Amino acid sequence: EPDWNEDFAFFPLQFEPESGLLHVAYFKTNQLETVKQVARALPVGYKLYVKEHPTMVMYRPRSFYKELKKNPNVKLINPTTKGFDVISQAKLITTITGSCGWGATLLKKPVITPTTRETGPGGHDEPITKAEILKQKLVSPKIYNQIEKVALALFDRGTKVAAKAGLILADTKYEFGIDKKGKLILIDEIHTPDSSRFWIKETYGKNWKKGKGPENFDKEFMRLWFIEQGYSGRGKIPKMPDDLIIKISQRYMDVYEKITGEKFEIDTSKPQLERIFDSVSKLV
Repeated sequence: EPDWNEDFAFFPLQFEPESGLLHVAYFKTNQLETVKQVARALPVGYKLYVKEHPTMVMYRPRSFYKELKKNPNVKLINPTTKGFDVISQAKLITTITGSCGWGATLLKKPVITPTTRETGPGGHDEPITKAEILKQKLVSPKIYNQIEKVALALFDRGTKVAAKAGLILADTKYEFGIDKKGKLILIDEIHTPDSSRFWIKETYGKNWKKGKGPENFDKEFMRLWFIEQGYSGRGKIPKMPDDLIIKISQRYMDVYEKITGEKFEIDTSKPQLERIFDSVSKLV
């Protein structure tokens, strides 16, 4: 059972296979390695509370739990313990995916899951801990603290904007880099269906009470299509049918209109690449 008097971080185990990860980062499903890395990165005296996903209690092999317990500061807690109670008592939350991060956000608990950004054809983002980032000197402690501060501020802003549109910004990704002068810069788009998951706020509570998942308003259906084709981020990419491409495009336009409150106007006055170049040039 949890000991609310000790300092601990919380890591909820995920259902396997996790459909939201298989397409973009199948290696993140190695939860044993993730627990090991997180446990090593914790401050001295901290425990890592690990709780099994309710639907996996009877299906995960015992050897999995034996490996977990080899980590001296890892504590496997009763799976019937309410996750929200654990989140509310934890000093910090670490999660691969799922609603735990959102619950932590509601309680103003910090939730950050850093990765490195791979470049080039077929490159994949690699999960990494704060301790590893600093050890490898990828950035200085000052820059890393700035990244955390900016990321949390952006998420707070995005959450408020989404809420006004009747949406829950469940999770998102921010990409940061360093310019030639050593200054932190924010890269790429933010708070779009390409980097974020949105849930319908109106039906979230109803679905939760019924034991159902949230109603998505992003491109989750595209990820699921790739998984159904047997594609998990490696190998030859299946060709998407025209009707799926149209559905994805329509979803992007719907999200744009819902968040901005403006009508999405399709500009056909010039070729797409020229239009994109002109738009970006105004910001560079």
